[in-house]
Amino acid sequence: MAAGINYDAIYKAGETEQPYHHSHYSRYARSKLANAMFAIAVARRVKDETRLFVNYCRPGYVSTEGTQPASRGKGEEEEKVGWPLSTIHQVKDWLSVWTHKKITLPIEKGVLTQLYLATSPGIENKGIEGRYFWPVALELQPCKFLDGYSHSQIPDLTGKVAIVTGANSGLGYATTIALAAHGAHVFLACRNQGRAQEAIERAEEEIKSKYPNAPTPQLEFLELDLGDMNKTRQAAQEFMKKGLPLHILVNNSGIAGGPLGLSADGIESEFAVNHMGIKESHPSRIIIMSTSLHENAPAINYDTIYKTGDIPQPHHQSTWDRFYRSKLANIMFAKALARRLGNESGVYVNCANPGYVSTEVTRPANGGSMLDGLKGWAHSLVAYPVERGALTPLYLATSPEIDEKNITGRYFGPIANELEPSNYANDEKLQEELWAYSQKLANEKLKA
Repeated sequence: MAAGINYDAIYKAGETEQPYHHSHYSRYARSKLANAMFAIAVARRVKDETRLFVNYCRPGYVSTEGTQPASRGKGEEEEKVGWPLSTIHQVKDWLSVWTHKKITLPIEKGVLTQLYLATSPGIENKGIEGRYFWPVALELQPCKFLDGYSHSQIPDLTGKVAIVTGANSGLGYATTIALAAHGAHVFLACRNQGRAQEAIERAEEEIKSKYPNAPTPQLEFLELDLGDMNKTRQAAQEFMKKGLPLHILVNNSGIAGGPLGLSADGIESEFAVNHMGIKESHPSRIIIMSTSLHENAPAINYDTIYKTGDIPQPHHQSTWDRFYRSKLANIMFAKALARRLGNESGVYVNCANPGYVSTEVTRPANGGSMLDGLKGWAHSLVAYPVERGALTPLYLATSPEIDEKNITGRYFGPIANELEPSNYANDEKLQEELWAYSQKLANEKLKA
C-alpha cells in the first residue's frame, strides 16, 4: 500500500514532520516496500554468479500476537454512560475477534510459503530468484509500485481488430475500453444486443472523458452465446463475412457460482461456457482467462460434464468445484493449442489470471445484514478495480514483448507476471486427454 519511499521521512524523522509520520500503517507499508525492492536488488547483483537464491514472501494474514485484536477495558466515557456504550463496545470487540478468526490463516499454514522458498528443490531447479510469493507458495507481482504493465505501456493499436467476449461489463468492458482507446477496432461479443449497445454508448463517453486525445472509438456488437456451440460457430461465420483480420481474441466470458445446469448442448454449464465456448478461434493473440483457483480442482472427471443431470457425481455437490474444473480446463486447453500452433505460426496463446477483481461475479450480495456489510467491506479492501485487473490480459494482448520473446503457452498472474500453474494443468498427457474429449464433444454437437 506504500505509494513510494520518502527518504526525508526516515532518518531523524522526529525532527521533520512528514505525511508518513501520521500513520503507523504507512510507516509499516513503507518498510515492507523497501524489503521487496531490496530483495530484487540483491537478487540482481548475485544473479548467475552464485548458488544464492534471494526471494521474499508474504505469509498472508496470519493469526499471531501481532494481529490478534486487543481486548478493550472500560474507558472513562464508558464508566459515565454505562451499559449502552459498554454493550456497543462489547459487540465491536466480538465482531473483531469473529472477523479475525474467519479471515486469518493458522500459523502452521502461514509459515508454508517461507518454508517453500527455504526448502523446495524447485527453487534451484527452476532458478527462482528475486521473486515474490504469497500464500501458499503462489508467485505474484509485488505491488502496484512494481507492476509489470500499465495502461501507459499499451502501444498504438490502430489497424488492429479485436474480439472481446463478455465485453458489456466487468473485466471484458475494461479491456474493451483500453483496446479501443488505443485505436483498436473492437467487437463486443455478447449474448444480449441491448446490453452490448448500452456498453458501447458508455464506452464511447468514457473514452472521450479519460482519453481526450484518443481516436474515435470503433466499437461493434457481435452476437455470441458461448453456451451453444452452434451459435458460437454462427458468430465466427458472421465475423468472417466482414472480411477483416483478427489480431486479438480475449476470451473473457465466464460464469461462476450458479446452480447446476446444462447448456443448450447438454453440457454442464460452467464447463460449456468457460471452456467449450473458446474452441474454434485462430487470431494472432489468444488470451484465455483463468484463475489461481484452478489449483483447487484435483482433476477433471469427464463423466460429470455431458448430460450431468443423469449421473449424480461429487462435482455436482459444489458450484465452486465446477468453476475450479472449468478454469483448470482453460489452462490445459491453452497449452495444448499453443503446442499445436507451434513457435512459427505467429499465433500466441496464453492464459491470464487477472487476480481477485471487483466484478458482478465476485461482489458479495448485499441483503442489508451486518454480515453482508462485513463481506462487502472485506471485498472492497482486497479486490482489484477492473481497470487494474484488466492489465494482465492487456499485457498478453498488446505488449510487443509477446512477439519479441516468443511467449506462448504460458500462464500469467497479476500484474503481467509469469506463474506456474498446478502440476495437473502442466501435464501434457492430461492436456491431450482434454483436447481429444473437447474435440469429440464439439464435433458431435456441431453435427447435431
